[in-house]
Amino acid sequence: MSLRTKSWSWMQACAALRSRQPCDALLTVKQHECDPLRAPLRRQGAPWTVCRFLAAKSGSRLASCSPHPTLRHSQTDQLLSRVAGSTSTPLIQDQSLSQWWRALVHKHAEQPALISAHEPADAHERAPSKKLPGDEDCLRWTFRELDTHVRRLASGLLRMGIKRGDRVAVLMMNCSAMAALQLATAYVHAPLVTLNPSYSPLQLRKALNHVKAKALFIIPCLRDSDYIKHLRSILPTLREAAKGAPILRDDQVPTLQHVVLFDNITARPDGWPNLSAYCAAGGDFAGALDQLHGWAIDYRDVLDQGPQIAPQEIADSPNAAINLQLTSGTTGDPKAVVLNSINLINNATVLGNIMELTPNDLLANIPPLFHCFGLTLGNLAAWSRGAGVLYASEGFSPARALRSAARENATAIHGVPSHFVSELELLRLAKQASVMSESERAKVCSSLRKDGVRDGEVWSFGSLRTGFMSGSTIPVELMRSCIEELGADKLTVVYGMTETSPVSFGASIHDSVERRCTTVGQIVDHAHAKIVAGDDVTGSPVPVGQAGELWIGGYLVMSEYFEDEEKTAEAIVEQEGIRWIKTGDVAVMDGEGYVQICGRVKDVIIRGGENLFPPVIENCINQLGGIAASAVVAVPHERLGEVVGVFVQISTDRGDARRPSALQIREHVKTEISGQAAPQWVWSVEEGGVGAMPTTASGKVQKVILRQWASELSAKGEGAVVSRKGELAHNSVE
Repeated sequence: MSLRTKSWSWMQACAALRSRQPCDALLTVKQHECDPLRAPLRRQGAPWTVCRFLAAKSGSRLASCSPHPTLRHSQTDQLLSRVAGSTSTPLIQDQSLSQWWRALVHKHAEQPALISAHEPADAHERAPSKKLPGDEDCLRWTFRELDTHVRRLASGLLRMGIKRGDRVAVLMMNCSAMAALQLATAYVHAPLVTLNPSYSPLQLRKALNHVKAKALFIIPCLRDSDYIKHLRSILPTLREAAKGAPILRDDQVPTLQHVVLFDNITARPDGWPNLSAYCAAGGDFAGALDQLHGWAIDYRDVLDQGPQIAPQEIADSPNAAINLQLTSGTTGDPKAVVLNSINLINNATVLGNIMELTPNDLLANIPPLFHCFGLTLGNLAAWSRGAGVLYASEGFSPARALRSAARENATAIHGVPSHFVSELELLRLAKQASVMSESERAKVCSSLRKDGVRDGEVWSFGSLRTGFMSGSTIPVELMRSCIEELGADKLTVVYGMTETSPVSFGASIHDSVERRCTTVGQIVDHAHAKIVAGDDVTGSPVPVGQAGELWIGGYLVMSEYFEDEEKTAEAIVEQEGIRWIKTGDVAVMDGEGYVQICGRVKDVIIRGGENLFPPVIENCINQLGGIAASAVVAVPHERLGEVVGVFVQISTDRGDARRPSALQIREHVKTEISGQAAPQWVWSVEEGGVGAMPTTASGKVQKVILRQWASELSAKGEGAVVSRKGELAHNSVE
C-alpha cells in the first residue's frame, strides 16, 4: 500500500492526529484490506477512511482513533500494540459533576434514581417509625427527590463551614447518604474522600491525616467493626464531654473539625436488620452518639440546620479535584488518587453506553461505594443514561442481593466474581431445598437461614439482562452460569484501575462469551493504550501478540496522587502529547485490539527463565468441576527460582459432587497448557484448609497474603503435588 507523506515532526503528526485535521497523509483503505476489521470498525463508528501518518522520529505509521492496532514498524512492517478509542461522540470537557447532574435531573426528574432496600422510607426523618412484621417498605427516590435531598445536604455542608477544596471523608457502605454525599460535595466543590470500611483504627487515622480531611461522615457499625471504638481510640478528645457547639481539635488528626454520624441502625425494613456485632450486643444509634460525648453531629441535623443556603452557582472548573480515592492496598502508606469531573463524567458515560442502559433500567449495584466500581461503574454510569440504582444491603449479602434484584425486577447487576459465585451457590441451594422431602429440607433450611434466606424463599429473574463482572479472572463457566441461571445474557467485563477513572477497556455486550472472559475487550472511547516492553523507557509499543506492560493514556488518567509529586512522577509520563500511566499489568493485544491481562508485573511467575501468567492458569483450573475459584502464586524453588502454587476454593454447591484431587488439578493444567504451568503445590481454602480466600473489601484477592501463606506452607512441605526432586507427592484438596 502506498502512502503519501509529509515532512512532519513526531509532535506535529500527533497534534494533527488528535485534532483530526485534513492533511496530505490522508489515504483511502481498499475494501479488501478492511474486510477482516469491518465489523469492529462499524461497531465503534470509525470511518472507512483512515488517517495515517509517517512519524519521522519512530519510523512508524499511526492510525486515527481505531480500536484496532494500526501502527506498523517502518522496517519490519509488524503490527504494533497501540490503539486509540473512538471519537465519534464528543468528549465532555465543559461541565463539572454538579452541572452534569443538574442536567440529568432536569431530563429525568420523575424517573426512579435510587432504591435502598435496607433503609426505611423515612430513614432521614427525625424519628423513623417502628416497622411492623411484613413491612418491607424501603427508601425510593426519583431523580428530583434525590436532588432535593442532595441540595439540603449541600446547604448543611456550607453551614458547617465546608469550603471549596476542603476534603470531606466518608466511611460508609451502600446507602442513601453515601449516594447523596457523592453529589452534595460536588455542589459545594469539596472533594469526596472514600475510606475503606476494613481499615483498622491506625489505618483510619493515617488516611485522615494523609488527605487532611476537614469533616468525617461515618456510620456507627458494620459487621464486626465498631467505628465508635475506632474513633475514641484515635481521637482522645472524643473521650471527654464537649462544651457548647464545638469544633473538634485533636492533635492526632489536626485538620479534622467535624464528625457526622449516620444512623444505619434504627427502624430498618422487616427482614433487613443491621447484623453488626454492635447491634447484636444491644447497641443503638442514641448510644453511639452518647459515646462520642457531644462531639459528633447527627446526619439529620446537618440536613435541618435552618433555612437552606443555595449551593454556589459559580461553575467549578471541570479539571478541579472532585474525588479522592485511596488505593486498596493493605501495606505501606496510602496513596490518594485525585480525580476530576472530566475523568468521572466521561468514564461513566462510556460505561452506560457499553451496557446500553435506558431510563427503563434498574441496576443492582452490589460492589461497595467506597470503591470506584460502586461509585462510577454503578451510580454514575446508571444515572448517565437515566437508569435507576438499587442497593441491596450495606455490605455484601448474597441473600439480600438475590431477594432485592428479584423483587425490584432489576435489569442489570454488578459484582466481582466472588459475588456471583456466592449468589449462584445460594440460588442453587434454595432451589434444591424447595423440591426436597420434609426430612431432607430441615437440615438444608437451617443452613439457608444462617445465610439470611427465609423458609421457602426462591427467586426468579425474568428481567436481568446486563451488568459488569470485574476485579479478577473471569472463569468462562461462571459467566455461562450467570447467563443461564440469572438470565443476564449481556453481562460483560471491563478492565481498569483507580488511577484511570477507572475503566480503560471493555468488552461489548455483543461479543461472544469466550471473548468476554478471555479478554477485557477493546479500548474505550477517547482513550489510548499501548503495550511496552518492561525495560523500555521510551514507551515504544511491542508487536501484536507479544506480552509487555500495559500503558493507558488520555482524559481518563488521574490528575495526580494527592500532594505526592514523587509518586505521581513515577506513575505518569508524557509522550506524544499524551499523559500515560503505567498500569503494572502484563498484557497481550491481538490484531483487533482485544487485550488479555496476563497478571501483574510483580505476579508473573518466572520458572527457570520462562514467564508464566497466573490468570491463564487460573482460567484453566476454574474449568474443572467442583472448583469455585482459584488463585495462582509463585512459590520459591531452589533450582528453578519459582514454581506454580495454587489456592483453590471448593464449590459449596451440594449438587456438585466433583472434588478434584491436587494431582487431577496438576494433570489438567499440564494437558491444557504445559508441564511448566502445572502446579507443584495445591492448597484448599475451604473450611478445614488454610482458611477463607483473603480479599479486600472490594472483593479482590490479596495475593500479597497468599504469597506469604505459600512460602510458609511450602517450607513445611504442606500441599506438595510434586516434591522438590520432582516426584509426585500424594495429597489432594479433599
